[in-house]
Amino acid sequence: QPAWPPVPGAATTQGDILHSASYRNGQSHRGQRILVVGSGNSAFEIALDLVECGASRVSLLVNGPRWVIPIRRFESAMLEARASGAFDPSMITAAHSAERGGAAYATHVGAFDALLRSLAVDVSDLGIDTPIDGPWHTAIETGRVCVFDHGALALMRSGEIEVIHDRVVTFDGGRVSFAVHAPRTFDTVILATGYRPGLGDFISDPTMLHLDPARREVFPRTDGRCQSLVAPGLYFVGFDMSPWGGMAHGHWG
Repeated sequence: QPAWPPVPGAATTQGDILHSASYRNGQSHRGQRILVVGSGNSAFEIALDLVECGASRVSLLVNGPRWVIPIRRFESAMLEARASGAFDPSMITAAHSAERGGAAYATHVGAFDALLRSLAVDVSDLGIDTPIDGPWHTAIETGRVCVFDHGALALMRSGEIEVIHDRVVTFDGGRVSFAVHAPRTFDTVILATGYRPGLGDFISDPTMLHLDPARREVFPRTDGRCQSLVAPGLYFVGFDMSPWGGMAHGHWG
């Protein structure tokens, strides 16, 4: 489900504000002044698309640290790992077998963190701080996934995408009030503020769910391998915290 920020006016203003879930392409925003709120993959890719589609001004509102990795660097590293045999089914299976919180789990996460750290670029000059914890540790514990940049970073450095380090205080139509900067008016505000699992909307038995303390979101109660602890015939594929994250989807199914 789209996550709307708890900012006055965010969910009530019609027309001028939309969530990234409703974004299709930048053609309808040609010639507009756009504020993209967020610093994740959706925010970077939408900002890039808007520039390429002819928006008159694109501003990216950033609040908080984020790891940024050029997609080509990541692609080359994965291809090299596959070619050398370092990234194969047996290694992935061994990683999936590690239970969250154990030493083996920490080892796998640490190894992937070391690789991602070596691929990341410093974007502190743009006002985007580097997180203290590693990219993968940050992703699985907080849900703040590292950005795999497809070209937005170059546009930020050239000034074609303006980076604003601040936070929104209120939305009033296209007028946005910030905590530090002076209020500004935009034709459209796009909230690239992520998503939340909507399990509670269609699972009537509350004992199947619990509040994950790290992410502060409702997650299913499972055996750590997708199978429900309450209804053994029910599987929640992709919800378990595997050391390889999304690469775990379907592995245990």
